[in-house]
Amino acid sequence: MKTRKEKTFELLDEVIAACEASDIRYVISGELALRRVEGTEVPDNFNNAAVAVFARDIDKLCAALSKREDRHVESLANNSRFPGFYVRYTDPSTTLFNYTEPAFTYDVNAFGVNIEIICSIPKINFRRRILSQLKVVFVTENAPYYMDSRHKSKSINRALCMLFFKLFKDTSVMAYIYRKWIRVGSIKRKKYEIATIRGYIAEFKESDFKEENRASFVSKYFGKDKRIKPTYHEVYDLEVPCRKFSQAIDEHDLPLKEYQKHQQKFLKWQQEVYFPMRKIRRKHYNYMFCAEDRMLMYKEFDAEKKQLVMDLYDKGNYEELREILAGYIDNINKYHKDTIGFCSDHEIFRVALSTMLWEISGKTGKPSAFKRRSRKIINIIKNTQYAHMDSVENVFWGDREDSAVLKQRKAQILKDIEQEITCIISTKTSKI
Repeated sequence: MKTRKEKTFELLDEVIAACEASDIRYVISGELALRRVEGTEVPDNFNNAAVAVFARDIDKLCAALSKREDRHVESLANNSRFPGFYVRYTDPSTTLFNYTEPAFTYDVNAFGVNIEIICSIPKINFRRRILSQLKVVFVTENAPYYMDSRHKSKSINRALCMLFFKLFKDTSVMAYIYRKWIRVGSIKRKKYEIATIRGYIAEFKESDFKEENRASFVSKYFGKDKRIKPTYHEVYDLEVPCRKFSQAIDEHDLPLKEYQKHQQKFLKWQQEVYFPMRKIRRKHYNYMFCAEDRMLMYKEFDAEKKQLVMDLYDKGNYEELREILAGYIDNINKYHKDTIGFCSDHEIFRVALSTMLWEISGKTGKPSAFKRRSRKIINIIKNTQYAHMDSVENVFWGDREDSAVLKQRKAQILKDIEQEITCIISTKTSKI
C-alpha cells in the first residue's frame, strides 16, 4: 500500500509533467521548497505539496490537467466556496479530510497538489487597489487552521471587504473576481506576489524564481514563520473515493458540521487549557525521573566504561560512541523536550554532545541546515543546571564543589561545543 507521501508525489509528478509538456515555467513551493533548502527528509505522512506558476500560464495548465478524467481541477473558477486564491489538483479515488479546518469548502476532499499563482504587482489605480485589498482579505480570512491571525488587521476597508464576500461567496461573482485577479496578475512587471496556501501574500522579484536562488525564494515565502502543516486530525484513505465517504455520512444522517464545530471547540480548549497544564505537570514529574536516570547512568558508566568512552572520543570513533551512548543520548533528548538538562558526568556529557553533533552533521548537507539543527545542542547545555556538572559522589557525600568552579565547567563545555559547531560549518562550506 502506498504512503501518503508516495501518493502526493505521484500527483506532483503529474503536475510537473503537464508543466513541462506545455512549456510552462514552475517553481516547487511551500513545505517541499523549505525541506530542500534545509536538507531535511519528507515524512511518510506528507500530503501538502505545492508548486507555483505564473498567472499568465494558469489557464493553460488547468486545461492540460483537466484532460485526465480520473482527476479533478478545482479553484474559484468552478467552486465559489473554494478557500483560497490557488488551484487544487486532486485524485477523487482517495479521501482526505481535516476536521480542524474552518469549513469543508473543497468539492473534492481528496489527496492532491496545490498550485499557487504567481501574480505581477502592477501600478495601482483605484480599481486595482480595490482588487488588491479584496485579495488580501480573502487570502488571510481563509488561512488554514494552523496559522494564526497575525496577518489580519482591523479597518473599515477590511470590514467592507468581509461584507462583500459574505454577500457573494456562494455566487458566480467569485469566479469573476478570480478572473480579474488572474488578468491583472498576468501583466509583466518587475515585482511579483504569491497568495500562499498558508494564508498570507508574499512578495518576490523575478530572480527569486530561479533554481539557484531557491534559498531567497524560501526566505521570502516563509519569512520567520516556518510552521509546518500538522496532520494530527486528518481522516484519510488511499483506496476509498471521497464520494463514497460523503455518501456514507449522508446515509447515516451524521451532523458533520455540528461535529466539526464541537471538535474545534474541544481542540481550542485542549490547546489553551489542557496542554499547558499537562506540560507543567509532566515537567515536575520529569524532574524526579531525571534524578533517577542520573543515578542509573552513573552506575552504568563506571570507571571502566567511562575510560572506554574517553578512549573512543580521543580516537574520533563516533560510530562506536553512538552505539555505547545510545541510552545516555536518549535521556538527553527526552528531558530536553521539557527544557531539563540531563548530565550525570560532565565528561561523558561533553562526549555525548559531540557525538550528537556528529550525527546531525551526517544528516544535513548544507551548512545553514546544520547550523539551525545544532542550536538544539546549545540549548541543551544552557538548560542544564550547573550543579549537575558536579560528580555524583559529591552529591552523595555532600562535599560539593564550589559553584564558581561548576559554572566555569559548564561555560567551558558551551565554548568547546560552539567552537566545534563553527569548525563543522567551515568544513561543510569549503565542500560546496
